Amino acid sequence: MNKDSSEDKLDDVLIDERLEKQTDTVENQSIENEKTDDDDKKALIESALVLLRYVRSYLNRVLNLREGAEIEETIDGIKRNIDFRGHRAWILVCSIILASIGLNTNSTAVVIGAMLISPLMGPILGVGLAVGTNDFKTLTYSARSFGTMVLLSLVTSTLYFIISPIDEPQSELMARTPNDIGCRNCNFWWFGRNYSRF
Repeated sequence: MNKDSSEDKLDDVLIDERLEKQTDTVENQSIENEKTDDDDKKALIESALVLLRYVRSYLNRVLNLREGAEIEETIDGIKRNIDFRGHRAWILVCSIILASIGLNTNSTAVVIGAMLISPLMGPILGVGLAVGTNDFKTLTYSARSFGTMVLLSLVTSTLYFIISPIDEPQSELMARTPNDIGCRNCNFWWFGRNYSRF
């Protein structure tokens, strides 16, 4: 009996040791798994940060307005396009005739096409540049060119509608022509605004 009891005790000790080893192994594995999970999370966060840095640098490179911009050349180009002579005047006359035809024949596409070929952006960009850089000389030159273009546009469209065989106004033209009350209101507003400045 003694032998049996000592063997049982030895078996119990061996079983306890095995259980402790298994428990230690399981605990070590769970700690390693936690470490692995933490390492995976850290690696994922680092990868996301690297991706965000890459996207940010790419967008900065793509959307950078200063890189490759020649400021002096841009200003010179805008100032060159302010001038209103020669071919620009004839292009404006042709675009106004096209717009008048579009209004007279009720064709929106022709009116839009006339707006696309109109050279009015030169003086408008000149006014914007002059206001942005506080250049009064460029502002007066741009305003004078723009006024000349508007005057030439009015003369051209008036001559077209005098010569045109279509006498009754179309819906396109009527949609863009204000009524008398609207014109009077605009005039009173303009006079009142300008009179209040004195």
